[in-house]
Amino acid sequence: ATSLTNTFPANLSNYQPRYESAEIDDETDAYILFTSGTTSKSKAVRISRRALLAHLKSITTTIGYTDNSLLYSLLPLSHTDGLVHGCLTSWFNMATCLRPMRFAISKSRQIFDSIYRWQATHLILVPTMLSILLRSSFNDAICNSASLCMVIVWSSALAAYSVLGIRHYPLALLSADQPVVVF
Repeated sequence: ATSLTNTFPANLSNYQPRYESAEIDDETDAYILFTSGTTSKSKAVRISRRALLAHLKSITTTIGYTDNSLLYSLLPLSHTDGLVHGCLTSWFNMATCLRPMRFAISKSRQIFDSIYRWQATHLILVPTMLSILLRSSFNDAICNSASLCMVIVWSSALAAYSVLGIRHYPLALLSADQPVVVF
């Protein structure tokens, strides 16, 4: 039988770091974003550590995330907001990020059930996903979630959503080209 002192994580104390930690320059690349090419030629955009941290602080302040927040993200990690607003924002706030399944119209019931079951506090998606879910015959299920406190929609075209009603929760519309709107 293997003793507990020879298993992970107990055996980590037997090892020393290979490199001493060093301060990271604020201008060091945090990640590289590859644009889709929808509005112009596709390109790679370098995002510095300083820019990423400023963005995370802005999101945290605007939405009011805490370490008790449970973000439910339907965006893929290949989407900048799936990575930054979902995973990295959760890490930044020591919160929890749920990414239970890939979005599909046929999974509407499962999505609503899991929001309720896991007591998500914030639902993060894009306008098309929200529109599909609101047209679903299961959308009343979201209204039964006592934990959900905000629906966050990332979009560059907010005007069409200014009349959109999820009357039970604040709806935050976040955009790179317009001020934040919270209904």
